[in-house]
Amino acid sequence: MSELVPAPTVPEWQPLWPFTGDLGHVRILASRLADPSWFVCPAQQTKKSRPEVYPVRDRSSRNVELPPFAAVPIGLVRNVIIDHVTQSLTPTPESIEQAAMRAAAPRELAAGSALAVQSAVNGYRELLRQLRSEGSLGVDAVLVAGLALIEPQVDDGVVEWSAWGINWIGRDGVREFHVLTWRNAGRRPKSAAQLAVMARTLADGVVVEPTTSFSSRHVAAAFQPPVATRVRIREVGLLDGSSAVLFDAEPTQARAAFEQAVPAALALLNGEAFVPGKNCATCVIRAECPGLPRVAGVLGVAGRAPYVRALSTSDLWQYSVCPQRLHLTADLGLPQEPVPEFEGMRRGKLVHSWLEAAHARGITCAASDLPQRGEPGPIGEQLAWSSADADLVADFLGHHLDNCPITQEPDELVRPEIAITVHDTDADVVFSTRPDLVIQRTGPGGKPRFVVRETKTLNLHRLSADVESALIFHFPQVAAALCLLAAGVNPLNTVGTIDPAGSSVELELLGNDGATVVSYSLDDPDVVLAARVALAEQIDHWIHDDQHQPRPGRQCDSCPVRSWCPVTVFADQGLVNNDSAGDGSDWAALGTEQELPRDVLALIEADASALGDEEFPF
Repeated sequence: MSELVPAPTVPEWQPLWPFTGDLGHVRILASRLADPSWFVCPAQQTKKSRPEVYPVRDRSSRNVELPPFAAVPIGLVRNVIIDHVTQSLTPTPESIEQAAMRAAAPRELAAGSALAVQSAVNGYRELLRQLRSEGSLGVDAVLVAGLALIEPQVDDGVVEWSAWGINWIGRDGVREFHVLTWRNAGRRPKSAAQLAVMARTLADGVVVEPTTSFSSRHVAAAFQPPVATRVRIREVGLLDGSSAVLFDAEPTQARAAFEQAVPAALALLNGEAFVPGKNCATCVIRAECPGLPRVAGVLGVAGRAPYVRALSTSDLWQYSVCPQRLHLTADLGLPQEPVPEFEGMRRGKLVHSWLEAAHARGITCAASDLPQRGEPGPIGEQLAWSSADADLVADFLGHHLDNCPITQEPDELVRPEIAITVHDTDADVVFSTRPDLVIQRTGPGGKPRFVVRETKTLNLHRLSADVESALIFHFPQVAAALCLLAAGVNPLNTVGTIDPAGSSVELELLGNDGATVVSYSLDDPDVVLAARVALAEQIDHWIHDDQHQPRPGRQCDSCPVRSWCPVTVFADQGLVNNDSAGDGSDWAALGTEQELPRDVLALIEADASALGDEEFPF
């Protein structure tokens, strides 16, 4: 512990549920202090910072099941690198796979994960050669598996500061920390607090012995390296050889950065806020969490998932395109390549960003807000649009004015891009959706009624009644919103329930020559039944699928995980017929008997192919 830096005060935390373990043992990883975002749950981060604390479980409750496959392959990469360097092993495909299998045990290592780990380990090895040859990393620098700053507290408490990555320490006291990423090192900014924890751990941390478990306290090793003379943080791209220096200074500057940035950032770890999301599926306090609504049977599926699973409406889109693709991305977390952005995808993103910014004001959209040809308009300027951006969406947004759902009625609440997450305890699925817009108004008797709006862009705006019905099957966001409202879920406050009477879900279809708004009333039992059938059918296929069969087609050309899909390898060699019909129908089929016109089907194809690494794409 350095006497030059006063220890910042970590917020006290008293769990709201019975627990075992020691609250006095606090471990703060740099990643805990990332800039807050809509998907970061303070309560979960707070629990993770108390590694010894766990809820008291009812002995009669079933054991928590884990998936049979190992995820987070970038973690496997780190373990394999440390394994090889500390044992002075020359990486071979066989040695890498064996090391990865040991790190993944007792869960299995998927073929795609093994391939990704091999590529990443070899990529890191080549990057090290380059750094050493150009003098950026000392030739005598050695890898240190564990480095932590240990600060004793009163009453036998301790605060441990550390960072997840790879440490290199030279005899001259130069210490370098490698932040691992897949590609494009330096493109994703780190918060000042994150960098400060990394830098301070490098400057004053000690080498620690391997722990017997994650919850065990760190113990300083008998042998310690020379005192730090300089600290450097470098982010490295494992697959593209990219690197970027994020911090390079003397230890005194690292301590100053820590003292300046960390205390304010620690407020996140008070455990007072709950932000439900996909991470609830793996959260150890999920069963006790007051922020996660439990709605038994809301998904309408028969049977139970083999382990707690997370699912979003965008996941259902990906599954309809290719089950293997969703497995490689959502289940295994394999690295994704950037998806080429075509015009329809760009247009959809621009329209949704404009609508989000416009509706966030809580006022009806006006003609003066709109972009014109060559002119972004006031909202477009706020979004830093170019004249080309304005040209792309001006005609589409022009047709939104007559369909803007904001009325500015008294007590009207307007919330764009609201994430809704519930736990279907019957299916054991944590389900998330993110409507484009939610409006709450006061209905008869003072009861709240809701309008949930989803917006899509396409070149068709006239739809017949049968097509309107079919759209429920083809847009899981619409079916999900209907099912959640019908189950009494309040989209703006998931604590408590609502009466869905008088509420509706709308699908706004914006074209360059007009627009259509299809409204689905919660008062219509046929509509609610159709939504329940549509959502249950799609989820039922997914929840019981342990094969994840690939669905080859022309979408393989732009698949972000094609490098890890065995079928793609065969296709590249001409051994697989990607499209038996030659028209993309193998790919476009969504597993439903509902039929849509080709123009609407084209919209669905465009939406499906546009999926990237966002949890809730447009």
